[in-house]
Amino acid sequence: MIDKIKVMFVCSGNGCRSRMAAGLARHIGGDRFEFYSAGLDTVEIDPRAAVVMAELGIDISGEKPEPVDPELMQRMDYVITLCEVAEEGCPGTPDSVARLYWPFPNPSEAEGTEAEIMGQFREIRDGIKLKLQEFLDGFPKNNG
Repeated sequence: MIDKIKVMFVCSGNGCRSRMAAGLARHIGGDRFEFYSAGLDTVEIDPRAAVVMAELGIDISGEKPEPVDPELMQRMDYVITLCEVAEEGCPGTPDSVARLYWPFPNPSEAEGTEAEIMGQFREIRDGIKLKLQEFLDGFPKNNG
């Protein structure tokens, strides 16, 4: 049995970006991977993040906020930070853990009408999905 590739997504609060990334990854990544999400601080999920993910048939509404666990990070193959705060504040990892930085603005801080804010959430979700697809396309297909 081949070990699964372990990937952790980290953002400032584990309320939007990292949860959307992990939800998308679980949905499209297949069984070759294990995906985790965490935040430097933990906040409840922004309900708008759950709504835009549900639009794609992905339910992240029941997930609990998870703080960064340095011991768990040590066991990852990849740690992907999704904002400057996470990139700068994320604990160090051994050389065996690949670190990637995919900066996305926090949609919870978007301003405007509700429709404009929801548009920002969708834009971030879709941007993460594109980066994630590029990342996953870099791995050989599982022909098992």
